[in-house]
Amino acid sequence: ASVWYGAVVRGDINTIKIGEGSVIGDKAIIHVSGTVTHFPTTIGKNAYVGSGAIIHGSTLEDNSFVGEKAQVLDGAVVKSYAKVSAGSLVTKGTTVPSGQLWSGVPAVYVRDLSAQEKSDIDEVIKLNIALATEHILEMNKTLDEIDEDELGWWNEVYRSPDTPKYDDKVKNSNIIGEVSFHRFPGQLLDSKISASYKPADKLPLNVDEKF
Repeated sequence: ASVWYGAVVRGDINTIKIGEGSVIGDKAIIHVSGTVTHFPTTIGKNAYVGSGAIIHGSTLEDNSFVGEKAQVLDGAVVKSYAKVSAGSLVTKGTTVPSGQLWSGVPAVYVRDLSAQEKSDIDEVIKLNIALATEHILEMNKTLDEIDEDELGWWNEVYRSPDTPKYDDKVKNSNIIGEVSFHRFPGQLLDSKISASYKPADKLPLNVDEKF
């Protein structure tokens, strides 16, 4: 499962279960009921919870879909391949049957989902799984790997194919204007401009001093 940035999963007074492949969007809130009423929150496999949605002491079955900023309250159940549209409110104890679209405040039945719309739910999950995997790979990169990626991007976007490529010889240089000192402004390397400067370790303290 993927829990995105700013989301809160708080199982302090009851239990929360989130199934494999499910998506908890940015700033969504997953909470439980355990004071006046006692409802855990159970989210099945490959379910989608949109950004800013609130799932409170309720059940989302496998492949269910809750849109952005929708709310599903205590004891409610959203069945498999059911869809709650963005901003809707599923009230306490309500069941949204499989294959139906519900919308509104409070949410009510609108129509049955088409085969394409059900397929779209699966596709959204697949795309988010791929995106979450990409985020994990990026977050686990070392600083050197990030630096290499950044430089590669600049080379691809800005560098002419005829410009000499950045290499380790230049990387280790101390000449002003080269990547190791001024970073990207110095990517036109070993040119008359950069070669005319003094080594970085011999920079004048007086900024007005001419080279």
